[in-house]
Amino acid sequence: MPMTEIYKHVLIVDDSEPDQLIARKIMQITGLAKDVCIKSTYQSALEYLKNARKHPEDQPDVIFLDINRPAVDGFSFLHAYEDMPEDFKHKCRLVILSNTTNRHNTEDIYSYECVSSILPKPLTIYAVLRLSEQVA
Repeated sequence: MPMTEIYKHVLIVDDSEPDQLIARKIMQITGLAKDVCIKSTYQSALEYLKNARKHPEDQPDVIFLDINRPAVDGFSFLHAYEDMPEDFKHKCRLVILSNTTNRHNTEDIYSYECVSSILPKPLTIYAVLRLSEQVA
């Protein structure tokens, strides 16, 4: 079932170890990306992106961001990400992972120009395949 790798690098930002394992396994099964990097905190993810700006070959093509977090929600990351240079953001697709269907929350998420789509959490093979069809 693996598809041809669509992306070179994928970054997953999620503090839930079970969801990290699911996402990594789905990336392996679908073959969506060659390299998968997982960060548990927004600070470590932002640091990773800061370093990737210095080394464009390491820049992720897609970021899967868990928006609902117990301590610090994903909007803190979105706010910081919005301040990154436009050329950097244009090369990277930002996909929100959310376990809520709250309309107000969804509207808030889409108010950030950098967000390309919202997928249900936990990530599923079906959602990743639909995402890949949008690229192809």
